[in-house]
Amino acid sequence: SSLATGQYEMTIFGSLNEVQKIYKVKICIADKLLKTADDLLCLAKGAKDGKHISGYYALANDISGVTSSWTTQLDDTNGFTGIFNGCGHTLTISSLVGYGLFVQTSNGSEILNTHFVVSSVSDAWNRHLLGHAMNGTKIENCTFDFTITGHGTTRDGSAGLLFGSIGGSPITIKDCSFNVSLASGVEGDAMLICGWTNNTNYQIG
Repeated sequence: SSLATGQYEMTIFGSLNEVQKIYKVKICIADKLLKTADDLLCLAKGAKDGKHISGYYALANDISGVTSSWTTQLDDTNGFTGIFNGCGHTLTISSLVGYGLFVQTSNGSEILNTHFVVSSVSDAWNRHLLGHAMNGTKIENCTFDFTITGHGTTRDGSAGLLFGSIGGSPITIKDCSFNVSLASGVEGDAMLICGWTNNTNYQIG
């Protein structure tokens, strides 16, 4: 029978020179492997166009040169509702604009095992890496590196680097690390996790 999508650890038994060996191999079974920046942005475009993007997506390799430029905010019935597994790879975003890579995550979506590097945040207002989080979003085992290169001209108010906002049912951020660097002369008050939330039921651990 076929395996369902997800992460697995296989145990392989063998021998070398009559010495028994046991090997453990981690595998990931996905609906789609993402190999290029265009592959990744197809997810965001589908969410931006009002589609319900579900399924299991995994990075096949490091991807660089990604830009996020979606400026349409969705309601909690749309957006990315699947699982995104970076499989330990690095995703480098050269420019962060608009509502982020996924526009909005909702309905139990998961972002896993990814190293996100944002090399330029020129305006901390309405510049969200992952978009907006709704209804059970889970972020686990990810690292986030932001370099803020400017405070922007639209507002001096606060905004969220990870999420623009958090709402709905419980949101979980687990086993993640964050690093934020400011370019010389840059000032600002962007919030790390989110700009605002009406959700008092979230967990960071």
